[in-house]
Amino acid sequence: MNNFALNIQILRKSNGFKQSDFEIIKIKRTTWNNYESGKSEPDIDTILRIANFFGVDLETLLVEDLSKNEHLISKIDTLKKPITNAENDSKPNMAMEDKTQYYTENAKNMQQVIDTQKQLIDSLNTNIHFLQSRVQQLEK
Repeated sequence: MNNFALNIQILRKSNGFKQSDFEIIKIKRTTWNNYESGKSEPDIDTILRIANFFGVDLETLLVEDLSKNEHLISKIDTLKKPITNAENDSKPNMAMEDKTQYYTENAKNMQQVIDTQKQLIDSLNTNIHFLQSRVQQLEK
């Protein structure tokens, strides 16, 4: 798996996820960290779960070099953590316009994450319906 470790790191960061967020698809943070660092590789079932989570095909996940995808890289660069009240208080000279712009950009980034998660849910629902119909066919 040539580009797998790099690709999952890029996909995770471009979507604003933390390594611990993948526990939702039954991948522990330490395991995810090992995948990203190349210390270990997942089995095929886990690879499929990861591809479905991000809504990408296996070729994109395993073969393509996503580090050359300018859209994803620029998306990573624009994702910012929200300003907490303590951080906000430590910048009393920050102009109101700057604060407004920052929060507007942050809201757009959060909307992108929400949209990506909605796409993931749709993809998972499609897979569930497909598997349910397949189980029904096999039971007959």
